[in-house]
Amino acid sequence: MIKVGEKELGIKKLDVNVEVVGAVSTTTYDMYFYNPTTSILEGELVFPLGENQSVSRFALDVNGNLREAVVVEKEQGRIAFEAVVRRRVDPALLEKGTGNTYRARIYPIPANGYKRVVLAYQETLQVTEGAHQVKVPLDFETPLERFSMSINLVGQQKKPIIISGRSKGSDIVQSKVGYTYNYQKQHVTPKNDFAVKIPIDTGYKVLRNDDYLYAYTSLDTTKVEREKNTNVTLFWDISYSMKDRDLDKELAYIDSYLGKLKNLKLEVITFSNVLVSKRKFKIRDANTVTLKNYLSAQVYDGATSYKNLFKDIKESGDVLLFTDGMLTLSEFPKTINGNVFVVNSIQKANHAKNKQLSENSAGNYINLQNNSISEAIEKTFFIPFKYLGHSSLNKNLEVYPAENTTVFNDFSFTAKGVKQNEEIILNFGYGSKITEQVSLKVPQIQSETGMIASLWAIKKVAQLEKDSDTNRNDIVKVGMDYNLITDHTSLIVLETAQDYLRYNITPPEELLEEYKRLQNRLKLSKNKVAGTNANRRVFETTNDEQEATKIESVENEQHIIAAPTGSQVTVTGTVTDKSGLPLPGVNIIIRGTTIGTQSDFDGNYRINVSTGQDLVYSYVGFDSLETTVQGGGTINIAMEEGDTLNEVVVTGYGGISKERKSLGYAVTTLESEELSNTPESDVVRSLNGKIAGVQITGNSGATGSGTNFIIRGKSSINGNNQPLFIVDGVPFDNGTNAQTGFAGGNTVTSNRSLDIDPNNIKEVKVLKGLSASVLFGTQGRNGVVIITTKNTGSSINYGNRYSARRVAEFIAQQQERTKLAGERTWNEKEWTTTYLTKLKEVTSKDLYNFYLSQRDSFIGQPAYFVDVYDFMKGKNRILANRILSNIAEIDIDNYELLKALAYKYEEQGDFVNAVFIYRQVLKLRSEDTQSYRDLALALIEIEEFDEAYSLLDNVANGNLTEGTQRRVFEGINEIAANEVGNLLSISNELNKKHSSDYQSKKMDFRVVIDWNHNDTDIDLHIIDPNLEKCFYSHPNTIIGGKISEDMTQGFGPEEFTLPKMISGSYYIKVKYFGDRYQKIENPTFLKITIFKNYGSENESKEVKVVRLQGKNELQLIDRVANL
Repeated sequence: MIKVGEKELGIKKLDVNVEVVGAVSTTTYDMYFYNPTTSILEGELVFPLGENQSVSRFALDVNGNLREAVVVEKEQGRIAFEAVVRRRVDPALLEKGTGNTYRARIYPIPANGYKRVVLAYQETLQVTEGAHQVKVPLDFETPLERFSMSINLVGQQKKPIIISGRSKGSDIVQSKVGYTYNYQKQHVTPKNDFAVKIPIDTGYKVLRNDDYLYAYTSLDTTKVEREKNTNVTLFWDISYSMKDRDLDKELAYIDSYLGKLKNLKLEVITFSNVLVSKRKFKIRDANTVTLKNYLSAQVYDGATSYKNLFKDIKESGDVLLFTDGMLTLSEFPKTINGNVFVVNSIQKANHAKNKQLSENSAGNYINLQNNSISEAIEKTFFIPFKYLGHSSLNKNLEVYPAENTTVFNDFSFTAKGVKQNEEIILNFGYGSKITEQVSLKVPQIQSETGMIASLWAIKKVAQLEKDSDTNRNDIVKVGMDYNLITDHTSLIVLETAQDYLRYNITPPEELLEEYKRLQNRLKLSKNKVAGTNANRRVFETTNDEQEATKIESVENEQHIIAAPTGSQVTVTGTVTDKSGLPLPGVNIIIRGTTIGTQSDFDGNYRINVSTGQDLVYSYVGFDSLETTVQGGGTINIAMEEGDTLNEVVVTGYGGISKERKSLGYAVTTLESEELSNTPESDVVRSLNGKIAGVQITGNSGATGSGTNFIIRGKSSINGNNQPLFIVDGVPFDNGTNAQTGFAGGNTVTSNRSLDIDPNNIKEVKVLKGLSASVLFGTQGRNGVVIITTKNTGSSINYGNRYSARRVAEFIAQQQERTKLAGERTWNEKEWTTTYLTKLKEVTSKDLYNFYLSQRDSFIGQPAYFVDVYDFMKGKNRILANRILSNIAEIDIDNYELLKALAYKYEEQGDFVNAVFIYRQVLKLRSEDTQSYRDLALALIEIEEFDEAYSLLDNVANGNLTEGTQRRVFEGINEIAANEVGNLLSISNELNKKHSSDYQSKKMDFRVVIDWNHNDTDIDLHIIDPNLEKCFYSHPNTIIGGKISEDMTQGFGPEEFTLPKMISGSYYIKVKYFGDRYQKIENPTFLKITIFKNYGSENESKEVKVVRLQGKNELQLIDRVANL
């Protein structure tokens, strides 16, 4: 089936062809998928193959013609595929994943039309009950418009037998080359699997094609029983993927195994993401009822980890390891003490790893998909029979399988470099002792089948993939030479010859001529370019040459801007407003630094600066100005007021213009009528008795004496308890003479407010409590009295020049601070889903069981496990971690999900698991620079400094992209360089070796964001205490903040750095623009890493992970205070 969203498109036409040569079959499915809708659809084809099965062909209908896929190195295939997709032209890429699972994206599937897909796989057949079996799965529920099947058994002597799926009027018949079967019918529903039993011919078969040889022989050996062992440990995998195990068959195997031993003590260990339980059983007279009931009751949940499972195993014991071998949270150990028998009953399994571990540990791989119970028991209780190598006079032979390969009932052998009529002797035996030999004679007549070279290559790859990473280059070469899909090669279909040439991929036969023509034109074009002015790059081309030059990558132009360091000079000057009045307290800062000064009372300033640096002039209520210093001397600045702001009501939390009754803090307003009819000349005393919670007392009865104004009690013993007064927006001190502290009664001798006529007051507002501090800082800690006069002025000579614009600007800033202070961060918001709502209704005792009951309904939404983990982690950390780990179990080949999982591990400080997951991501996405950086940063946390340095160094110096077609992300080099410098400050050893290469930069504040979705645009915004915003279009702030290059593709990172923090609050925001492939079941996760004192001994680090929702919204992620 092709999956389209949550639905599946079925096959309407199917032709199946099977060819069997010796013990190898090639099965080809020619499928026509039908799209009944009126829309062009895109789907994904995912299918697992069993042990000894591998894809050998992939082809698609492209513009009405069948286009064969070609082999490409895996990374190069992804680069080409994604680059073409970005041009809105969809190719096809088939990749081999973990557990022998294959997947391909299929597009377009035409509206009301068919999409033809051809797939073929080869299989080394296993002997089951004395014969080979070929099985074709057929389980259709609706009729096919056309169905046909043909089977060709080359060289078969004994007649095969159809054991299931026989159609009326059809049978296997003898042919010139062996036996054949043919069947075809219209409008039929094939409901039953088709299976053929192929009797094994006596003797052996030898086929040759050129210098390649394939030989097959049955083996009838004397079985050697091994000594029975009653020291048995049974490991039972209860990870999520094992829920599909064939429990009945596995329990039947256990019954038969223990039936041989009768009486013993057995230890059972269950495990998933961690070791879950240990329990000992006494088996008497082979009674396994209690044991089987225990195993049958297990709950399957979590990923698979083999860490520390086998440390207590004794060398003399037997180990029964029931697992699929999926390495979702750890690697397999290379060997385990004892005789290890890996038992598996699932098709989607890591067969190669299971087999390798068993054979390395003196045991056998028991694949219950292919072996009957009796065959499985025979493999368990008899010493493995092995192929021990070959003998030949020809020293140029390259043969497979390798020596010491376990064989069972039959054996197939391949060689390259054979000569006609030469003899090859195959050696078999137990341990290292040869007990049997088979003599092969290379035939003189060549076989007509073209499979022999491919069979040799498949066996060679199987041998190399036992250490896949080490043998990567050899695997790629064999895969490319013999058109094989492997751990490191894929199959790709592109649309045009230009695309194949652009990414250096040899095309299929039908495009080869056009490919070579363009290749020749491209060479000619490059030669002409080399002979012209390289800077101008102006030349004439033919049409073919123009077409070819579209393929050539355009070199990046270099723009070099002179940045002389200059000499130190002194700049002096005066800052005034537009009318020429001096402005005191103007900030003059050297851009990009925290170095600066302020203008004095007369607007004068003086500053030392280097030529070429920029000076930034900023003042509340005025537009900021910049100027570049060309030399020493005088620079006078005239600043202009900004745009006028309307008066607004300042609120404490969550808004700017709330109604007074909805304000979140205490505020009292008195109108002019309440103040004008008073005998008091002091406006402060005129408020007496009119405001609740305010204590107003005179120092004495004398005229002009001071007045105490205390809001809700005294807050300081020795300090000032008087509120902040603001008249027409101008803050001022209400006392002219010294004020005594608490011991002296907190008295003032006189008040500046005596200068204000109460009859000229329009309004008085009194703000009380903590909100006054939020709005006006520490000056408002004792409350604030805001006085507005009728003529928005007064008779007071304040000694400063305050414009209405500056007052409005001041208020606007306080409003902005209030809004930010009241804004909820992402994690403070209450996000909910239907499943979380239901979980919250369940008691703690029943929570996990309820999760298990709802889990399968949301298995297609991996974000479900993140949400449930976050909900559960405060209630049961062990179960929460198991739930989270399911993400790896569900789809170990989905790098975007794996990155999200690694983020969550980093967030909880589990860097061991984070490192393992990031290693998997690197294997899946070796073309992404970010993959190397992610792994390096996690390695630093577990003190693997040397490997971390190597990875980060390659990112920082650009080695990863140089000479490749990997994408270059501007800005990541500088970010990595900062991180290498920080690593050197941690590791003295590395610092001694590389201190001259990188500089360790200390920063008070550093924020880095990364995300898990490819081709996603997310912008980082930082708002500093001065309310200056730092983001991609304003990358530098006055206090020295700097944002990295805007990352609009890839996975980030974006970085904010600030060498020196000033006091106040910093707000971290992001704006999420979405990505092309966003799906509800696979959302974008953002990792935010916040550093304080970066690069210092007291460095602190915090990791937060959020799931992004709501595109094109600026969202507050966190706030950081610097006191």
